[in-house]
Amino acid sequence: MQVTTSTQGAARVPPLLTKVLAIGTLLVIVAGSIVTSTESGMADEHWPSFDGQLVPSWQAMRDDRGKLFEHGHRIMAGSVVVFTWAVAVFLACRETRLWVRRMAWGAAVVGLLPALLGGLTVLYETPPELSVVHVSLAMLFLSLNTATAVVTGSRWVSPTVESEPVPVSNEDGRWVRRMAVVVASSVYLQIILGAVVRHAYVGVMIHILWAFVVFTLVFLLVARVFSRFSKLPQLLRPGVVLVVTVLFQFFLGLTAYVTRPKGVNDAGTDLHQIVATTHQFVGALMLVACIILLLHAFRLKRFDVVSAAAVAGGAP
Repeated sequence: MQVTTSTQGAARVPPLLTKVLAIGTLLVIVAGSIVTSTESGMADEHWPSFDGQLVPSWQAMRDDRGKLFEHGHRIMAGSVVVFTWAVAVFLACRETRLWVRRMAWGAAVVGLLPALLGGLTVLYETPPELSVVHVSLAMLFLSLNTATAVVTGSRWVSPTVESEPVPVSNEDGRWVRRMAVVVASSVYLQIILGAVVRHAYVGVMIHILWAFVVFTLVFLLVARVFSRFSKLPQLLRPGVVLVVTVLFQFFLGLTAYVTRPKGVNDAGTDLHQIVATTHQFVGALMLVACIILLLHAFRLKRFDVVSAAAVAGGAP
């Protein structure tokens, strides 16, 4: 069975444009994680200039690893923010769905806030709480750009079901939607708790304990997806990503804890820097999978779910 819907505005938007933006946002977060892991945040005390210059010095970046990481993060972040505004303008001209246009503008505005907070940190050495807010806004920025990529993609414009009607009850549909909201919220909170540990150097046990809560919630959601929605790839695929990433996160979290530096301001060994950066990257990837699953779960309410009663009654 195939279910389609016409969405003219979305069809005119190149899906590759918004997907590149979402991937670019994820890479900016990885670059920011490298800056934090290597304690490179204050390698350059100037902002928004680069060592007082408009254009960064490639020789300085080559000679100083800290400046390479920090300047690289600034360049990537600035490019992605500009790209986000360009996408918002493009959608304003071509997209017919008002809520999609508003979401794109929201992402454009939110993208400016982490950059501003990062600049304030460089100039005024703000307290670590603002760095936690910086990470929180960056993850919100990632979520909005991911959502924009999903709702402008071809799978959203023309949703499909494999071949036969899928016997899913309305109760299952409601459950998976509510649970998807809970899981996405729990993963987002866990990322914030991790930022508290990395920037304020407190709350390690809370972060660890909440990891078990996230683990349980993810497996409850994925178990229902695998058992009731296995023929819906738009739910199955992010579900598989969630399982793989949450298991990998436990290994990375344990390794990061064991290899953590002894001093508060110590960047730690190369192994710890790699593990800590990968740990945050995988956490961001989990959030991306949650957003994708969440959106498609709500999309099912209109297009994909065929109730068990309808199937039993021989509905086409």
